[in-house]
Amino acid sequence: MAYQLNNKTKIIGLTFSGLIIIISAYFFLQKKDTYIQKINPPIKNVNVPFSEIVFNADSALTIEKENGTLISIPANAFKNLQGKDVTGNVSFKYRTFDNAIDIFKSGIPMSTNQERNAFLQSAGMIELNAYQDGNPLTLKSEKYIDVELASFKKTDGYELYYLNDSANWNVTNNFNNIENDRKKLKLQNLILPSSPNPEDSIQDLIFEMVANLEDAPYLKSFENLQWKIDRKNISDEVLEAMRVDWDDVAIKEINKRKLKYEMVFTKTMRDFSSNVVTKTFKVKASPVFNKDEKRAFKNDFAERMKDYEINFAKYTAEKLRLEQEADMVNKFRINKMGIWNVDKIINDTDLLITNISFDFEKEIDPTTNKIMTYVIYEDNNSVISYLPKDLKKVGILRNKKMKILAILPNNKIAIVSDDEIKAQLKISADHLFLNTLKANAEEYLKSPLNPPRGKISKAS
Repeated sequence: MAYQLNNKTKIIGLTFSGLIIIISAYFFLQKKDTYIQKINPPIKNVNVPFSEIVFNADSALTIEKENGTLISIPANAFKNLQGKDVTGNVSFKYRTFDNAIDIFKSGIPMSTNQERNAFLQSAGMIELNAYQDGNPLTLKSEKYIDVELASFKKTDGYELYYLNDSANWNVTNNFNNIENDRKKLKLQNLILPSSPNPEDSIQDLIFEMVANLEDAPYLKSFENLQWKIDRKNISDEVLEAMRVDWDDVAIKEINKRKLKYEMVFTKTMRDFSSNVVTKTFKVKASPVFNKDEKRAFKNDFAERMKDYEINFAKYTAEKLRLEQEADMVNKFRINKMGIWNVDKIINDTDLLITNISFDFEKEIDPTTNKIMTYVIYEDNNSVISYLPKDLKKVGILRNKKMKILAILPNNKIAIVSDDEIKAQLKISADHLFLNTLKANAEEYLKSPLNPPRGKISKAS
């Protein structure tokens, strides 16, 4: 009798222990299947790289990116974590997140907090850090870093956020959305000065291109060289063109033996409706030379043309780069290192909440494989992640460009294009069955999806 009681007691005890193990495992799995508010790059070995510059802490530093972002650090700005002033070399690292793919690769959360009750859309994000001998540095209380962050969108309703403890976003200082005067000044410096006004004449028209060679170095090849427009090609349009301050001139060879060339002058301006228009003027011209020195002149002129073509190509590339630079910048001042973001909350009413499923689910179960899905809002510069359990309530922006990425096993990624999303929305807005393209995750994300990073253009 006593034996049976003990045996029953053991069985009950084992059953109870098993129950504890089952319950514990259940709650462990439930806990693991939750969102964690932290920086978590979704693809190993893929991230937004830092740019780094080493400079002396006693000196000021100015860094300019090709897209128009400017970072200005004052001299003697840093202290170590023990509160001591820093001297000697400092390693300054920075990176910007210029689009939604950059945000996705970085793993920076766009939910404002762990509760995921609000999501941000970015008009520009930047991360700044400083180190000495591998140890992080902070800014002195009386020092600030001035930032002009390239802006390619309107920022009405946006605020400046700081990612506190690499987890929660907090509204901090104000910012000002201003014109990028640096871009305007650089473009002005590329403009050629006025050409001299020739006298009206029935003779051949002789002229010389006059330029500030520091601003237009590609014209150095034609310094002190006169050009002739044949009298038969002279018209009122030609005479009027000689009075215009042209932005650019390109020279194209027509007849090498006879030294005949076509000059193409261009100027960009705004019409009465504030539309940008480009005015173009073409004319045939020849260099002026002494007939007795024709052979020597031809050889000399051929060398001039080579120099011109090289320098004009450099000029054209620089002008194209400047035109791609942001017209506006978000200007603000920061007092601590870390991640700063010009953001506003995505309006819930703009989101269509729908149920989504993928074409790969028969082979790869999202729940079993813990497939994370990311909605990339390209027009809004935002990313929202979804666990498998939440694929029945995914937020879609109907009239905005977007894509969906699902992280598959074995370093694969499933890609849903904007066209596919829009096509499925036409069939049903309640449930989207999405066809995907599969790719190697690293190869896909390391492809040239983004503009060039930038460079240090000035340090002092």
